[in-house]
Amino acid sequence: IVLAEGRPDEIPFNVVNQMSFRTGSLGDLRDMKTGLAQEGITEIRETSHGIAWSIYFLDPEENRIEIFVDSPWYINQPEGEPIDLSKSDAEIMAATEKHVRTKPEFEPLADWQSTMTKRIDGAAS
Repeated sequence: IVLAEGRPDEIPFNVVNQMSFRTGSLGDLRDMKTGLAQEGITEIRETSHGIAWSIYFLDPEENRIEIFVDSPWYINQPEGEPIDLSKSDAEIMAATEKHVRTKPEFEPLADWQSTMTKRIDGAAS
């Protein structure tokens, strides 16, 4: 966790606006959504970022919380499309893949990670 004081006066909004927590699967994400609903949290936003699927909600002190699971793809951010977690994993994956493949910077996450590792290694030498 990184906590930082202040921000430049010319930035009229909070650029750090949530706490994010990674989970392991779409099933885990659904379970979290169900648990939140059982606790009375009714405003839960379901979003695909292409690189991840997320749910967003406010905690009792109105801090924004994100719970997400990584997808197997990379596209530039920001990106956000509504998703429906009541659909099957296969349906969500197919819809997301169809969308991300329309992006010019699309690539499998493993390929993007390999490219970035080479770039970082090259910069360090």
